[in-house]
Amino acid sequence: MAVRYELAGAAGQGLPHVRRTLRLGEAARAYAMGRCGRLFGGNVSAALSGHEGAGPARGHRHAFFLPTDEDNDGAIDHLTVYAAGGFDDRELNALQSLSLLAWGRS
Repeated sequence: MAVRYELAGAAGQGLPHVRRTLRLGEAARAYAMGRCGRLFGGNVSAALSGHEGAGPARGHRHAFFLPTDEDNDGAIDHLTVYAAGGFDDRELNALQSLSLLAWGRS
């Protein structure tokens, strides 16, 4: 299952450069985990975090946060969050609430 976003730059700012791909993916993951925890009493899902209990999740069924430049202009314009194991309702709720992402410029 995948959730896709088309990115838009904030007022007066353009889209993030492809050099910021890792930073944007990490920011999206942190937001989704934090939002899921706030919505559901501090419980962060294994699908979003990639961790089960005290260790890493097994089988690569966790979410991958994949920023992409789909029009090849050097700016990240889409974000795909993919999980082979899919998302449950609370994970989808957290992902669907993503509307503003602070990704940093430095």
